[in-house]
Amino acid sequence: MDLEGILQIVRAVGEGEARDSIIAIARATGNPETALQAIGGLPEGRKQLLFYQFGLARARAGDAAGALQFPRGITNEATKGPLLVEIPGVQAKAGDVPAALQTADAIAAINANDRDSVGRALGLGQTAQQIQAPLAIAEAQEKAGDRAGAGNTLKRGQALVSADSSLRENDRSTLGKIARVEAMVGRFNEALETARSIPFDVPRSVAFATIAGLQAKAGDVQGALQTVQAIQGEDHDFWKATALARIGKVQASKGDQAGSTETFQNAVRTVESISGQSMAYFRGWRLAAIAEAQAQSGEGAASVATFEKALSSARAMPDSRAGTVNYQAYSKAMLFSPVAKAQAEAGLVKDALKTASEILVLPDKSRERGWGGGDPKVAALYEIARAQGLRFESREAVAWVEIVQVPTEKAFALLGLAEGLLGPAGAESVEPQPDEI
Repeated sequence: MDLEGILQIVRAVGEGEARDSIIAIARATGNPETALQAIGGLPEGRKQLLFYQFGLARARAGDAAGALQFPRGITNEATKGPLLVEIPGVQAKAGDVPAALQTADAIAAINANDRDSVGRALGLGQTAQQIQAPLAIAEAQEKAGDRAGAGNTLKRGQALVSADSSLRENDRSTLGKIARVEAMVGRFNEALETARSIPFDVPRSVAFATIAGLQAKAGDVQGALQTVQAIQGEDHDFWKATALARIGKVQASKGDQAGSTETFQNAVRTVESISGQSMAYFRGWRLAAIAEAQAQSGEGAASVATFEKALSSARAMPDSRAGTVNYQAYSKAMLFSPVAKAQAEAGLVKDALKTASEILVLPDKSRERGWGGGDPKVAALYEIARAQGLRFESREAVAWVEIVQVPTEKAFALLGLAEGLLGPAGAESVEPQPDEI
């Protein structure tokens, strides 16, 4: 479906929502000029996000120099940094590793020259940020089958770490990313050593969970299970369950269904062992992710049972009193949304819609300003429709979207469907989320 066809879907849903839809669709199709014409009057936070998205669009189009102009408009360092990492990463994923390395060098040169106006505009100033580009390139090389090239690029990042001892003392993410790439190129002993050197519990656990999944993928399931046991400290059971689910998914992909079933069951038991009402949200969230992995691994009945455990965790959370603002109630409503998303991505659309129907309508003041007004049901319906769009189930999605009565819910469901039909929105990240299974 072309851009005009998608726009026909969203034009009837209202000026504000249609404008947001046009922006998202223009982003997805790599057409930033169309989107730039539509951003007048948008909140500053959304404009910042658009600069990020347009920079990625330029990188996808092969215009790295143009892409590097967009960080100038970004004042939020947390948004600016990932864009600067993504640009050479996208180039490498497209197969142009020499150009990606040149862009990484350009970023480093800008950082080194404080007198350069572009350097001041980009706001670069941390060794940690310079490391991300070669790591992204190395990962892309590894995925393309160039393990030797990936190893050579990895050395650039390792050299920067060696030159800045403060990273080992203060940085919470860089060492974990290095450990990931070390594991990707088969240097598991180095990866484990790097992970052990991380001085913070949660980033260290994330690194071990990532390494365990990659060990399993490389065929060393026993080694992976041993790595899981190294996960200790704060929230260790949460990350053990994450690692076990990754291993179970790999086992299933390699035909070891019995081993996969046992590992998934262990993951579920580990999550259920996390006690305390304050952890109910995280228990439900992780159980939903495990259930999705089970469904993707051919364990349909077990997946349904695990989804039900996730929903039970959500239902057990307290509701708000009528007309009052209640953080726990908001958290409860927000938990149903990722469960519905996971169900839809697992192909259980009817179950996902049923889950979405359980999301309570909260007082306006209980909603955070943001995507869909911060409404968890809007977010859930958007994700369900988007999952169907990605599978080209437009007719099935439209059938339920057409009977949605709330305008905002219908608008964002249509947007989800449109984005899904166009494929993954924006550039595919070169770095998976730490909780990804």
